[in-house]
Amino acid sequence: MNNNAPVGIMDSGLGGVSVLREAVKQLRNESFIYYGDNKNAPYGSRTPDDIEALAFASARFLVDKGVKALVVACNTATSAAIDDMRRAFKLPVVSMEPAIKPALAYTSGKVLMLATDATCKLERYRKLKERLDANGRVTDIGCTALVEAVESGAKSEAISA
Repeated sequence: MNNNAPVGIMDSGLGGVSVLREAVKQLRNESFIYYGDNKNAPYGSRTPDDIEALAFASARFLVDKGVKALVVACNTATSAAIDDMRRAFKLPVVSMEPAIKPALAYTSGKVLMLATDATCKLERYRKLKERLDANGRVTDIGCTALVEAVESGAKSEAISA
């Protein structure tokens, strides 16, 4: 592995820029390539097969650029494809998942989990929730419209899910 190679960060759109921003702060000696699949965003209303194909296309783009590690900064892509991606690529593949574990630790009350419709339905997230939420405190709300609004730059307008 080329230690001078960049780290690749991918998302279905622009949301992963926040991950890139934090990576730049934390890993000051690293270089990065960001790939946001704006053409196909959002992934959340697509079928699991479509999501996996799109995630792999984004990952292959970055791998072909010679990245030394891949960060999947998309909950939906993680839910649909991360296990297969880790098997397919011979480099570290780091993923993002809904942060229900820290949310459950933060409060003894209910936790509202907002994500795309696909993330809420895909098996990886369902297993994560089953493992962490024995008391049924997490309520999932699939809100692909929120993702679309974020990706389009909406700031304060009302959004219906």
